[in-house]
Parts: sequence; structure tokens; C-alpha cells
Amino acid sequence: MCIHANRLPNQTHWARGLKAAFILNGYQCEVTDDPVKESDIHVVLGPHFAKRYHLNHRTILLDRCYYRGDPEHVSLGWLNPDGGRTFHKGEGRTPPKQKPIKTGDKTLFLADWRGPVEAADTVRYHPAQHKATETLQDAISRHDIAIGYGTTALVEAALEGLQIVCKDPRHILNQPDWLELLPYADWGYDELPEAVQFLMETQ
Repeated sequence: MCIHANRLPNQTHWARGLKAAFILNGYQCEVTDDPVKESDIHVVLGPHFAKRYHLNHRTILLDRCYYRGDPEHVSLGWLNPDGGRTFHKGEGRTPPKQKPIKTGDKTLFLADWRGPVEAADTVRYHPAQHKATETLQDAISRHDIAIGYGTTALVEAALEGLQIVCKDPRHILNQPDWLELLPYADWGYDELPEAVQFLMETQ
């Protein structure tokens, strides 16, 4: 098994944790900065370094967390050939609570980094592109409908009760049981051994 990680501190941090978790679960594992190194199972960190090379392999993709909202949580799932991921429900983890669905018509477009931008009452760009004048939570609270593609901000909007128009069919929100899937998609650093066990049992 290969964990493909570049040398950025965030990636080396998660690669170390994943390697320890796999070894604890009885798997041989190595970390490599070679994005194309061959292996029976691959783990890729983020969408930009090695993902494109392993769309048709047995691959776990680590990416941003959906709803925990801190640097010590990520999402983990089996990569599909279309670039999306498969998540499974388990037992014992509590889903987040969703507020009642709003009924108004004020729209908020949540843009991906360098992604499409579409008309709405408010357009919120990715913070790496444009510095926001208000928090995401404040922006969400002023609207009733959230529109977007792949952004994880749509999950926060959904949990806050906004109606959701998610235009990326691969997004977790386009799965009917998304709320029950979320706690088995998002994992903390100290939960990695449990996450690895769950992933390998549900591959």
C-alpha cells in the first residue's frame, strides 16, 4: 500500500497519521512522494497531487472535511473513476443535526476555488480568491437557498437549513442519505485507526 503525499507540512502530517493507522490495523504501508508509484492500494491526499493518476485503481482519497470545520478533521472515501467518492453508513457515530428547512427565496452562490460563478442574490467566492467581508456562517444566515458545485460549504448551508441546489452529481449532498453518511465521511486525526478499519471493511 502506498500513501502518496507531497512534502507540504499538512500532507506529511496526515501521511504519518495514516501510515501509523494502517500499520496498527495490520497492513504494510509506505509513504512516497512519487505520485505514480505502483501499489495494490493507493491513498492520495487532496485533489491536486496524485489523484488523477489513480482514478481507476483501488484508491482512498483524503480531502477537506465536510462539516467539522477544523484542520484536524478530513474526509475519507473510496475514489470513483469519475473523481467522486463512495461513502458507506456504519453504526455508532452520531450524525450532525440539521435545522428546519427555510422557505424563502434569497439565493447564495458558493463558488469553488477557480470554479464557475453563477448569478445569485449573493456570490461568495472561495476565500483563497477573494477575501470575504463576512463569515461563511453570517452569509448563510442571511439566505434561504444555497447553490454550488463541489464546495464543502454547501454542507454547512444544508445543516443550517438552507434549500440546496448542488450541481455536481458527485457531491455527497446528492446522495439521499447524506446526513447519515457524514459521520462516516469525516474523521479526526486521532480517529484514523478507526477510519482505516471502517474503510477497509467497506471497500
